[in-house]
Amino acid sequence: MGERQKYAVFTMDVEELYDTGCIAARGLHPEDDVLDGLDKYIELLEKHGIRATLFTLATTAKRIKDRISEYSKRGHRVALHGYDHNSLDKFTPEEFRERVITAKKYLESITGERVEGYRAPFFSMDDEKIDVLKDLGFAYDSSSQVFEKNYLRGAFTMDGFEEVSAGVSKKGSLFEKMGVKKISCRNRPIISRENLSFTQLRSDLVVCVNKC
Repeated sequence: MGERQKYAVFTMDVEELYDTGCIAARGLHPEDDVLDGLDKYIELLEKHGIRATLFTLATTAKRIKDRISEYSKRGHRVALHGYDHNSLDKFTPEEFRERVITAKKYLESITGERVEGYRAPFFSMDDEKIDVLKDLGFAYDSSSQVFEKNYLRGAFTMDGFEEVSAGVSKKGSLFEKMGVKKISCRNRPIISRENLSFTQLRSDLVVCVNKC
């Protein structure tokens, strides 16, 4: 039997500390910018031949559009993390649709590439809004998680989805990739050998998976 290949899976939410709803709602504007080290992360990944999927807020992209454009040119995949970092329960499905359309168009104008993926702020997806993503032609979502202590988690039952591999489900043309699972009472990003099935099914969707 030949040697098994190993892979690194890396996604990142691109947002500033004061983008987070719970901070913005209090009118706080921290001096520290958590994006200060973003270039260093990108350089480290590239040193090891890894390309990331960057779930990016439109509001953040407006402030660092040249950097987002450059990351895309260097082979990193830009996906959507929302127009801003507010929980989706604040919006009706129609309001959500309009915000997604606006944010998606803006990211595409920066990168020149189609935005195919979405991750909800606070993992606050619900059953109505996942259908909006499907109607808008998104190829995948990464908002599902099983961490009970997240009080902002949406009522996302994944009704109508069928599991096609460990951590990956599908409804029509839309894939759902679980972003966080509960491990030892903590929420951790999923990084496992089993997740390779997602890239095998749709290798064009996740640029963050590379041999290492």
